[in-house]
Amino acid sequence: ILGRHLAEALGAELGSSVIVENRAGGSANIGAMTVAKAPADGATLLLGDLALAVNPSLFKRLSYDPVADLQPIATVATAPLVLVVNPSTPARTLAELVALAKAKPGTLTYASAGNPPHIAAELFRTTTGIDVVHVPYKGVGPALNDVIGGQVTMLFTGISSTRQHIESGRVRALAVTGARRASTLPAVATTAEAG
Repeated sequence: ILGRHLAEALGAELGSSVIVENRAGGSANIGAMTVAKAPADGATLLLGDLALAVNPSLFKRLSYDPVADLQPIATVATAPLVLVVNPSTPARTLAELVALAKAKPGTLTYASAGNPPHIAAELFRTTTGIDVVHVPYKGVGPALNDVIGGQVTMLFTGISSTRQHIESGRVRALAVTGARRASTLPAVATTAEAG
């Protein structure tokens, strides 16, 4: 979503079309590798996220070197993640979710579709000491669908991909990451506010 907005602005500034090619998957490694292997002429850009910084620590071998093969040019945006649950989940707050997970160890599940949401979920799991089961997905769409459908309990994900489902009541937002509440979800507490 952000890439398409950025492409419009860049296209207007450059006086030519900017094409967005979504290369999702592999915890951002597929898109990053594609850009790293492209000619270094400035015509191919990567809209990356925190995964570029953490992937060298998580993967034994990458097909690119994020430091040598990619040159950062700008911070375009910062965005918190939101923790959502299926509305049938009895927990209405983050504290209630932790209490539920502690009362039923190993029965709640969390979906992940790459970094940094997976890392956020693991940090949440280890910080609170809860025992929840990881269910990996190849993309946020299928992960979110399974939270909506009740096959998986919870998901940390971007607000832009989830906001319409929060507003429609298909998922319940329990908390956002970050130092302050998200302007697009002002009623949702931060993880710090939620304890």
